[in-house]
Amino acid sequence: MNSSVSRDSLIDANREGIFSVVGYLSIYFASVYVGKVIYTGKKATIEEWMVYACRSGFHVILLWLVFMVSTAYGYPASRRVANMSYILWILASNCTVLWVCIVVNLMQSIAQHSGLLHGPLITYELNELKKKGVKKINNAVVNDKTKKKCYGKSSEEVQVEEKLLELEDKLQEFKQSGRASISSEVASLIENIEVELELIGKKVKEEEEEESEKDKQTREETTERNLISLPDLAKSPVTLDAICYNGLGVFLLGNVLTGLVNCMVQTMYVPGYVGLCFLWAYASVVALASLVLHAYEIQLKFW
Repeated sequence: MNSSVSRDSLIDANREGIFSVVGYLSIYFASVYVGKVIYTGKKATIEEWMVYACRSGFHVILLWLVFMVSTAYGYPASRRVANMSYILWILASNCTVLWVCIVVNLMQSIAQHSGLLHGPLITYELNELKKKGVKKINNAVVNDKTKKKCYGKSSEEVQVEEKLLELEDKLQEFKQSGRASISSEVASLIENIEVELELIGKKVKEEEEEESEKDKQTREETTERNLISLPDLAKSPVTLDAICYNGLGVFLLGNVLTGLVNCMVQTMYVPGYVGLCFLWAYASVVALASLVLHAYEIQLKFW
């Protein structure tokens, strides 16, 4: 960090980057551990998520306390060298953001379950439930052999229609022959069809009762497992997916924009609100570019 040290050699010219590798590697391993903690363990109900949120809140407080001790008795946070204060600051701030997201989702789920929350905030969850329901129905139709029909009719319905057509042909035959009475053959056929219709009616009624019971059980499971639990943490924001889709390209774009900002203004001397405007514009351009590339499935890779 001493400005009097020469930058003649390759190592001297890049001494901050070389030294900070250890710090950034530490941040990476710590981030992997935080992700492992989030995605492991059973957290399906509100009670389990509340326990996890309390434990995460304690970790956040602990990180901020250690960070304050590190800066008070050690060195201030430095991005150039990625010292321990900087590592603790990065972990504390990012864990705080994650904890806030968990608490917000937890409050949303509680309000949703209690009936206080309706509308667009739960649209995603309702759409996911709808997709799961449609998938179950499609699987049931494919797997149920009694539902494999021609023209959407069950095999029982097709058989009954065939027998009715056969009966109509018999009646037409007797009508054309001029007989006044229906023979025992036709009477027996009508009796058999009536018996089959009665049996089919009973079977359809049993199937309807069984499906009604399954629907009731599905609604109970949906209420217990989906609406009470938090939204799936595995789903990520579309902006994050877009950035990961072109990780290197977005990184290089960010570096170019950083250089342009440094060439345009002296960032150390601009007022706070101007700096905030530059940050907002910088983040907007990076996000918009990554979203456009992701939407059109353009991946800036050649290897």
